[in-house]
Amino acid sequence: MRTNIFFTGIVRDWTAVFQFESTYLALHHFVTDLPDRRMIDNNSGLKWDQLIEPEGVCAELFGYLKEQGFLIEIPIQAFLDAYLSEMAGIENWHLSSPKHKLMIWCHKEDMSFLIEMFFSQPFAPYGIKESREWPNLEDVLETFQLTLWEEVVPEKKRKKPAVVAGEDLVVGEKVPEEIEQFTDKAIERIFKENTIVCANFSGGKDSSVIIQKCIRYKMEHPESSARLIILSADTGGADLPLMRQHIR
Repeated sequence: MRTNIFFTGIVRDWTAVFQFESTYLALHHFVTDLPDRRMIDNNSGLKWDQLIEPEGVCAELFGYLKEQGFLIEIPIQAFLDAYLSEMAGIENWHLSSPKHKLMIWCHKEDMSFLIEMFFSQPFAPYGIKESREWPNLEDVLETFQLTLWEEVVPEKKRKKPAVVAGEDLVVGEKVPEEIEQFTDKAIERIFKENTIVCANFSGGKDSSVIIQKCIRYKMEHPESSARLIILSADTGGADLPLMRQHIR
């Protein structure tokens, strides 16, 4: 069976995405640092061979990792709820989500892998754009040495960012004072005009700034009777434990 292999460097030290028909397997490698255990949910107690067919490429991968001394752990996650419900013949549309994926951790003393499995996906995860042929894994008898400084690779010309009317796509040292004042005035007006203020929090930059400004307003204006409610969706256990703790 022909298999495509993808590489991207946006997550962890490196990430490889493998495609097996409609199944994608993302392999995240921690080369030098081990992951913070607080970012991993508690062990579900399920074994990998209870969720993956005993034959096939994926089973061969986990069998090989086990032979190499890796501890294979499946933490509590949204995918397990959906899978177990489906196996029990229970249909629950609340458990259907494109974020659902099977996450499996493989640990050794000095190395960790996070393996994510996406089933029946119409496209590759993590925005993969370029594919490579499966590498030749046969033994190579010839040896050779590469010198880093034999030639200088010319630097690619950077494309000028597209400019939106009224905006500059640049990185500034700080937020312009007039934008800061405008934002604070808008938040003050919202608290004065409403008895309940709901702020959505996703954990990104935008919502983090708004949440901090709302909390700061409440702390600096104890006379305000408006109630601040922070809304956040823990998508069935798909979010990191540290993020859930931070929201609380």
